[in-house]
Amino acid sequence: MTWGVQVGASWQWNLSGEHPNATVPAMVYAIDVASTGAAGVQAVKADHPNRKVICYVNIGSLELGSREDEPRFHPSDLGGPYPGWPDEVYVNIRSKNVRNIMKDRFKAMKDAGCDAIEPDNMALDYKGGDGFQPPLSDEDNISYMEWFSNQIHKLGMKVASKNGGRYYVKQPYLTELFDFAMVEECAARGNCQQYDMFIHAGKPVFATDYLDAGETGGCVKITGSVNDACATMNSHNFSGIIKTCDLTDEVIQCNHNLLSEYSILSKQDQECLASKFPRWGEFIPKQVTLSDVASLCKHIKGDEAQGVVKKCSANAASVAHFAIDYCTNLNIKNVPRPSSNSDAVAELVAIAKTTTLSTRTCWASIPTVSGDVKALCAEFFDGLKTNCVDRSLNITEGTTRVNLGLKATEAIRKVCKAAGFPE
Repeated sequence: MTWGVQVGASWQWNLSGEHPNATVPAMVYAIDVASTGAAGVQAVKADHPNRKVICYVNIGSLELGSREDEPRFHPSDLGGPYPGWPDEVYVNIRSKNVRNIMKDRFKAMKDAGCDAIEPDNMALDYKGGDGFQPPLSDEDNISYMEWFSNQIHKLGMKVASKNGGRYYVKQPYLTELFDFAMVEECAARGNCQQYDMFIHAGKPVFATDYLDAGETGGCVKITGSVNDACATMNSHNFSGIIKTCDLTDEVIQCNHNLLSEYSILSKQDQECLASKFPRWGEFIPKQVTLSDVASLCKHIKGDEAQGVVKKCSANAASVAHFAIDYCTNLNIKNVPRPSSNSDAVAELVAIAKTTTLSTRTCWASIPTVSGDVKALCAEFFDGLKTNCVDRSLNITEGTTRVNLGLKATEAIRKVCKAAGFPE
């Protein structure tokens, strides 16, 4: 993609408050610029100018009493109440006046420095409950998608598909209107597969599942564990996060790729950074396993980062410091990568010994077993069935949370599969 954001990019979604917390290590931020103003975009990019900012806009409903342009809506533009969100009503997406208002919102976001737009409530399933005559239809929605996608692109910004998976199952060509997808509750609803076509087209999918239903019941809460939800999103190669329904700065990142921020640096910065951290070249651009990260972290030291500060750009230095913080939080030692199946036991034992995980306590017998990878994998998968191994341990450093339990679980799963003993 021309905006430099790849599949698997890390992200943060924070729509609460006037001052977004820009310290969460993520390549992409989604904020409500109507609340933060241009200062919010500037704050997110202040220490990392190459970050991309997605700006939220509600294009399918109106939050009564909270948007400055509310007086511009005509009575005929406003419909029935939006389910689950008090003080919010449908807007008539057929209305020329509504479209003019949205057009002005897009322009304001461009002027604020937004790189992309999150068009909320763009693909609603009205079912006749919108309060308009005639009722809004799927055909109206598709016309609206084509219109706002064109308007946003003409302004030089990227545009997300916000939910709307049911449309793509029947009309896959509609995905061509969008540069990426933002998906809510796909693990909880069991419909993540509806967005796989974005991944297949090389377009990232930023996915969120929720820990709670929210004060008004507007969100769908995950029914299983955080690990289960993350594993579902990871299996689709989505950029998954776990949030509370109020979308504050609290976040659990399901699969934060240590190298994701590297991809948005200029070629010159990449070459300079790689010259200081030679091992990075071995892992870019592929997804890394726990063992890869352990090996990489061994080579990332504070003095090397200072060298990057002195000899490379501020952007490259920002990535280097992020890498150091990440490795510090991860708290793991070097783990040798297996060169053959005969090394699988060694890696399994090393993972158990060198990670500060609930896995280690739960799977305590591993270090005493040698040479029988089948037995180790059988015990591991038996632990999964009892939800023993799969528990996560979240290390918190400021606002950064690293889900170590899930990372180790996925690493062990890959070793067992490679050794010929899949789940």
